[in-house]
Amino acid sequence: MGITRIHIYLMQILFIAGIVSLFSAHACADTLILYEKMPKYINGENSVLLQSRIDEKYTDLVFRSNNGAYWFGTPNTYRNKPVITRGAFNNGQQYDKLAIYSWPSAEIQTGFKSDAIIRVTVPGPGGSVKVSGQGVTEGQGTASHYRFYIYKGESQYNNPLWETVGEADGGHFNFTLDYLHNDQLFFAVEALDSDDELKPKWKSVVLETYIDQASNGNQTTEPTSMPITGPTSLQQGTPSYVFPLILAVILAIACIGVFGYRKYRQKSTVLHPPTNA
Repeated sequence: MGITRIHIYLMQILFIAGIVSLFSAHACADTLILYEKMPKYINGENSVLLQSRIDEKYTDLVFRSNNGAYWFGTPNTYRNKPVITRGAFNNGQQYDKLAIYSWPSAEIQTGFKSDAIIRVTVPGPGGSVKVSGQGVTEGQGTASHYRFYIYKGESQYNNPLWETVGEADGGHFNFTLDYLHNDQLFFAVEALDSDDELKPKWKSVVLETYIDQASNGNQTTEPTSMPITGPTSLQQGTPSYVFPLILAVILAIACIGVFGYRKYRQKSTVLHPPTNA
């Protein structure tokens, strides 16, 4: 009987492990690393659209084949601005390895003011999304020339979720908001006075979506400008309430299994009472 009982307990453990694995898989976040999803030759691929914006008008940037992969800009303007790229100069000089350069235009150099926009469709059916990264310029002297800002929805450019000006060492952002299916986030850079420097860039931009949470598409948590720390396993995709829920499921299944086994033993004893040798 001891061996039979051990077999039953092992089967219960395996069943519980399978349930927990399935549950955890559904609870995990879908992580989008923006640098890896940037369009290479076709604007709009990977649900990332590179644009310029003048007031409420958005214009798609054009792939610059003479510059190479990942280069998108505006034809027939000074330095083809606005420009967005994660590529390299024609002479092979590499940019910041994990940065996305986003160069808007200003009236002083280009002749018109236009913001550089990265439009990202948030993956998943809806829930909550954690947005983290940096908006940074290279060099203190040009930091005050540019404004970085993030907003949700193409008409909400005057209501940013986050913005910063003049942080040469990096304006860190790390906030969470609810979203609906096909909601879009906009990562924008504005030239405040001059656009002569090729300095503004986005770094380490990550979107982590949690599809197991209810959403109304409107609520946000307060953004933080604190430096970003490395993600923990909990931040990577398992909300804090999941673990107690998993534990409760395990205990419930275990109790049902033990109760059922005892009932089976009692019934077996009644139907087949032990005989004396």
